[in-house]
Amino acid sequence: MTTITIIVAPIASSPGWFTAKLTSDADVLVTSSRTPFLDAARRLLEIGYSPETLAIMRHAGSQVDSLRATISDAAALTVTTAGNGRPVFAVRAAAAPPIRSHEEAATPPAPKAEIRTGGTAATDSPPIAPHDSPKVTEPLTQGQGTDEVKGGCRTVARDPQGSSSQD
Repeated sequence: MTTITIIVAPIASSPGWFTAKLTSDADVLVTSSRTPFLDAARRLLEIGYSPETLAIMRHAGSQVDSLRATISDAAALTVTTAGNGRPVFAVRAAAAPPIRSHEEAATPPAPKAEIRTGGTAATDSPPIAPHDSPKVTEPLTQGQGTDEVKGGCRTVARDPQGSSSQD
């Protein structure tokens, strides 16, 4: 298996941002990134490196291996924040290829949502009034007769003011 080393260096004017380049040449793979190893792996795939190549990341001036993965594995990852604020690796959502100006989109745009404000809609159903809540079920309370009960709940009708009457 071929192994390459990616050197990342912080950008002095942008804390938290890094550049990435190969030790084998002076060409910069990534000029500015918060995830330079992962972005460098994607760039290496773009320029024709084998997905099975093992990539090792080191910080500039260090001989310590910080990260290690095949190029294809690293390219498939992103970094997100866990609920406790710690960074974690996650599978990266595949980005759609850019659309050239002379091409149609591969997927048609989603239809616009219909907003009903009253009157008749295309579905011929009546408009929804803000206080319409004709029937709700309430839990059975002790002392109620069984003739009012359906599955442990009783059905009541509500008027717009919130009072109820039994059905």
